[in-house]
Amino acid sequence: MSFSLKTAAVAGVLLLASASGAFAAHFSTDTKLLDSPNKWADVISYADEGDFVKVLKCGPNYCLVKYDGDKGYVKKWAIDFDYGPSKPWDNGPYGCVYGPYGYVCI
Repeated sequence: MSFSLKTAAVAGVLLLASASGAFAAHFSTDTKLLDSPNKWADVISYADEGDFVKVLKCGPNYCLVKYDGDKGYVKKWAIDFDYGPSKPWDNGPYGCVYGPYGYVCI
C-alpha cells in the first residue's frame, strides 16, 4: 500500500486539527477567574496581566482555564494566545492550526 504526499499532508493536518489537550497562554490584562461562563458567576480568584495560564477549552465568549491550581472561566479576550516574541523567526511557532479543542502550534 503506498501513500501519496498529498494523503500524508491531509492526514497530518487532520491529526493536528483534532488534537485535544491544553495549551499555554498568558493573560493580556488583569482579570477574574469565574466559577461559570456567565456574567453573574462568582469570582474564584484574580489574575494579573502576563501571568501564565493553561487553557483547557474555549467557547464563543469564555475559556475554561487552569490558573494557580484553580479551574475556572475567563473572558476569551483576556487571554493572549500569541504571547511571546514579536517576530515569527525568533523562537516562535512556525504555524498554528485551530481544532475543536484549541490551537496546536508547531
